[in-house]
Amino acid sequence: MSQNFAVLAGSKTDPELREIYIYRERFDKDFFPFVKAELQKREADLELLDAQRAVHVSAEINVLERGKTGNPAYIFICMALAIFGGLLGIFAGYIYAYSTTTGIDGGKFYVYESETRRWGRIMFFTGLAVFSVILIWKLNGANFG
Repeated sequence: MSQNFAVLAGSKTDPELREIYIYRERFDKDFFPFVKAELQKREADLELLDAQRAVHVSAEINVLERGKTGNPAYIFICMALAIFGGLLGIFAGYIYAYSTTTGIDGGKFYVYESETRRWGRIMFFTGLAVFSVILIWKLNGANFG
């Protein structure tokens, strides 16, 4: 396999090799050493590429630190489900509140921004409380209809 990677790296153009070097997380991790060796063989400026890589990683981390904003319609629907004791509301609340992702530097980040996570926690605990009350009520023999 390493022979194939070496041949493949040798067949790439300089711009393609630079792109693979900077955005290496998009490619097979075993391919990177061959790309680096090929760039060194072609006397590319690796310090410049490392600086460009650092800018890319920094920009990616900034995006991940902010997190995504949850869709208000989905939050409203899932909150209603949590209020009425639906398990889907509990699961959605957990996902909104506690989902994490891994950045290209290996760091862990919350998927959603703080306001969405706050609503997710409210949704999660509301759903748990309502579900628990309904479950206790059912186990004690109460009927709803």
